Amino acid sequence: FVTGTLAGNQNKRDGFALEAEVFFENAGEISPVLGFLLPEANSVVRQLEFRDQETTEYSLRVDLNGSFNTGWVSHDVVFSVDAFDSENDVIVDRTETFPTVDVITLDDLGQATDLTADDFTSFNDSIVETETVGVTFFDKLGFGENVHILVGGRLDYLDQTSRTLTSSTDQSETEFSPRVGLVVKPLVDKGFSAFLSYGESFDANSALAADGSALGPRDGRTYEGGVAYTFNNNKVTASFTAFDIEEDNVPLSADGTSFVSSTNSSRGVELSLKGALTENLSITANYTYVDSEIGGVNGTVASVAAGESIAGVPDHTLSFLANYQFDESTRFDGLTLTGAVRYQSSRLLSNSLDVAGIGSLPSIELDSIVRVDVSGAYDLNDTVRLKAGIQNLFDEEIITPSAGFGLGAPEAGRTVLVSASYEF
Repeated sequence: FVTGTLAGNQNKRDGFALEAEVFFENAGEISPVLGFLLPEANSVVRQLEFRDQETTEYSLRVDLNGSFNTGWVSHDVVFSVDAFDSENDVIVDRTETFPTVDVITLDDLGQATDLTADDFTSFNDSIVETETVGVTFFDKLGFGENVHILVGGRLDYLDQTSRTLTSSTDQSETEFSPRVGLVVKPLVDKGFSAFLSYGESFDANSALAADGSALGPRDGRTYEGGVAYTFNNNKVTASFTAFDIEEDNVPLSADGTSFVSSTNSSRGVELSLKGALTENLSITANYTYVDSEIGGVNGTVASVAAGESIAGVPDHTLSFLANYQFDESTRFDGLTLTGAVRYQSSRLLSNSLDVAGIGSLPSIELDSIVRVDVSGAYDLNDTVRLKAGIQNLFDEEIITPSAGFGLGAPEAGRTVLVSASYEF
């Protein structure tokens, strides 16, 4: 794993500032993924899969932002140009099928410990090269202190080449994604505000279809609206947001490598509380309810029934983070303590599918989870900071859905992290 970032900025002059960043990363990963199929009700066929993946990425971003007035209208503008180049090489090896078990629980699907390299056979080898160039422009217009309007958008150019052992395909796309927003503050001195926004998105898809071609780019539409209230001397903000999101060309897989695309939708509400309650204590609390729905797909590899929740998306998510910094008058000057709790309700590991050559596969559901993280940081002086923490304090078993029916990657169990940093 190699990564590097070079950044620079030019201080504001005549109301404008220039920033630039160059990024490089080369990362390799060999990860086990446990998968299972259900050709019959109440039975599970197990497989163990290893993904040998290497990714190389280059990116460049230049931002120009500034402020000016035209008469009584204020303008805060952002102009940005970015370029991105990546190569993603994935080799997938799989075992032969494990014996069938009768009980469908994750505890009964433990990974085998007596396998060797000879038990694995090559399943897929693919390389996806992606080049993108994007130009972004936004102008936030202020009509006094009470009304602000955001207008702008992003122009994307995409060129993508996908190669497998048997095929090679190219695709090029150019897309403009608009974004508009409105913020109204009817009572500026009281801290109330209301907001509305609409935006579109466009992103490259690295997933491959059964014939080895890349799926079309993902694009989406987002509607948001809500109210916010700022209090405690503008240090704390509470907000309520309602949203409706639709995405096209979302990849779904029946075997972990070949994909079909789907149109997914998510709508729901979010409650948020964020800010400094005291000089020492700050918190961030969020609750989100999502009613997600997967679109139906009729493909040559698999068919997906419409109406189920999106795999990996829980109906309810609750998170809380607290940060306490001891002040200079105490013996613990320089010490900061942080605690975080994340709850997710039950969610699908995979959606029900009809797969060619296999048959009907029902959906699989994961239990709800609670994860707790704690950490502490101590500033020895202005340049040296020591930090220690425990992630997943109670060693919760958490499975994250992966590509393909019934494929899940386990998150790390209880992990202790210790670090030291020096600034100069």
